[in-house]
Amino acid sequence: MREDPVILSQKEQTRLRVIAEVAAGRWSAAEAARTLKLSERQIRRLRRGFAERGARAFMHGNRGQPSPHRISDEVRARVVELGAGRYA
Repeated sequence: MREDPVILSQKEQTRLRVIAEVAAGRWSAAEAARTLKLSERQIRRLRRGFAERGARAFMHGNRGQPSPHRISDEVRARVVELGAGRYA
């Protein structure tokens, strides 16, 4: 099974770089917390996720999934049908 490539937003890339510095021991958790405007507890959580999943830890978990609030295909087709017919 091949995994999709990891594509990160600018904010996610910044988090990745800072947490990588913490993991390498070049930055402290306090410095990272100030830089990212997060608590030290959040830095520990991000660092643990980075150790377990790598760069994927910085992506939102629902990325690539359809919205649970989307309109069903049947309802969407019916609206288009009514819009083109009776309510045109």
